[in-house]
Amino acid sequence: MDKINAWAMVVCICSVIACLAEMLIPDAKYEKTVRVVIGCLMLCAFIDPLKELMYEGDISLPLKEYIYQEDNSPMAELQTDYMNEKLTEAVRCRLDEKGIGVSGLSVDVQYNDEYISEGISCSIELDGSQRDKTDEVRKTVRDVLGDKAKIIICSVPDM
Repeated sequence: MDKINAWAMVVCICSVIACLAEMLIPDAKYEKTVRVVIGCLMLCAFIDPLKELMYEGDISLPLKEYIYQEDNSPMAELQTDYMNEKLTEAVRCRLDEKGIGVSGLSVDVQYNDEYISEGISCSIELDGSQRDKTDEVRKTVRDVLGDKAKIIICSVPDM
């Protein structure tokens, strides 16, 4: 009963506002446009309670189910792979900018059950000629991934 009273109150308020708007129209050439707008608003006020009857309750989408999926779901794997690829790409670009040659690079983001990042690990294989740049590599990777990233650097011997 409260919903019907609230709906009736909204319709009455819309009607009063519509009458006032029509009376305040300065020029007759705007009358048709204002009446169309008022008619649309009144129609919305009348139709609004019908959505509850048609859907019988909550019509919101369960977005959390789509965003936070099980760890073994294909979507969660795709999201994780995408994030790992993008971070690997960012680290590789930054190292390339500094002229540091890398023969192997992988970034892995670890997530908890709620799909929140718990940590990042980065494995880097340096070319043999780049062995002396490990400190610079470590600093560059920390600039990209943050101070808490676990970084493993190994050097490939020259052949």
